Amino acid sequence: MAAGIIIFNTIAGSFQQTYCPPSMLGRVSASMRFLVYGSIPLGALLAGAVGDALTVRAALWVTLGIYALSGTLLLTPALCRDEDLPRHIAAGPPGGEPHQDTSS
Repeated sequence: MAAGIIIFNTIAGSFQQTYCPPSMLGRVSASMRFLVYGSIPLGALLAGAVGDALTVRAALWVTLGIYALSGTLLLTPALCRDEDLPRHIAAGPPGGEPHQDTSS
């Protein structure tokens, strides 16, 4: 499980850095973190509700079933059709000058 998270974070970060315009990279990264980390409390509430409605053991089986079926999302027709990454790589800042870090 931990290896999958590391691999996903590496691939997602590389994709964002390659295909997002440099001026938008901070906003895209912040939005992704908000969506990923913001869903954790919602999942905890949902898990608590399922554990309350059922037994804890049954809630764990439901969670296991959801994890097992989540891989089938990768087999949806929309994802099976798109085999390639986007063809256009984000351009650098206007004027062709490299980005200067002015934060220090």
